[in-house]
Amino acid sequence: MNSSKVLKRCLALLCLWLPVQFVAAQDVEWPCVQVLVPTVELAVMWPEPVEAEVFDDWRKNEAVAALARHLSEIDEYTDQDIDMVSEFASGIAESQTIEQLNLLAAGTLTLFNERRTFYIQGIRKYTRQQNAMAGQVEDGLNKLEAFGEDKTSKEAMEIEETVRWHQRIFDQREQSIQLLCEQPVILEQTLSAIIRDLSQYLP
Repeated sequence: MNSSKVLKRCLALLCLWLPVQFVAAQDVEWPCVQVLVPTVELAVMWPEPVEAEVFDDWRKNEAVAALARHLSEIDEYTDQDIDMVSEFASGIAESQTIEQLNLLAAGTLTLFNERRTFYIQGIRKYTRQQNAMAGQVEDGLNKLEAFGEDKTSKEAMEIEETVRWHQRIFDQREQSIQLLCEQPVILEQTLSAIIRDLSQYLP
């Protein structure tokens, strides 16, 4: 590929990347088309009011904490998981149903939010790395431009090769962004399925 083609392709690459950052100006480290939801609120999914202390108390109940941890680690709510929730719910004394289910819902949501935060932070870190690489490509292009029409010198050729290498890595990493962006959404969908199932056991 000659220098002219390298310049055109790299400029196109930057033009594709930078508007995404502009659109997401409210959070320049968020490259996803999905709207950023930093924290999922239980009140949006759960029909019962839950006091603030419940979000700490669930850890003190061994059965609740164990099930909440299991549920928070899954990516898909399967029949086996449904059976585990059913078994838990059927073992609750009627007078404690709301209290125990509130604890489980709060614990599950808390742990899911922790996991989502981990993914969100990973996406932001990935974006920072992509931005840095885009900056390296842009810097290389500026250096090439300084050579004018004559880009046959050893220095120019080395810069061109570096730009190509950065572009290749950038392109490869760019293909992974969509998959990364889907992870918080998948977790939210799984959490929603769990909370919806739990709610059927409320009196």
